[in-house]
Amino acid sequence: MLAIITHKRRHHNQNGTHICAATCPACGFTRGVSFGGWSAIVCGGCKATLYRNRRSMEANNASA
Repeated sequence: MLAIITHKRRHHNQNGTHICAATCPACGFTRGVSFGGWSAIVCGGCKATLYRNRRSMEANNASA
């Protein structure tokens, strides 16, 4: 299932690092994660596997 990625922003403690909110569409659990460096995570609420969509991953690679 695709994670809903919102609120991309620059991390206040590190140069160039971006963070975002990843929300599970099944249960609504939201967690903060690094914007780059992941293709799948486990939901902290319902334990579903959440994937990034291809467009989000390509946007991360273009900004690197």
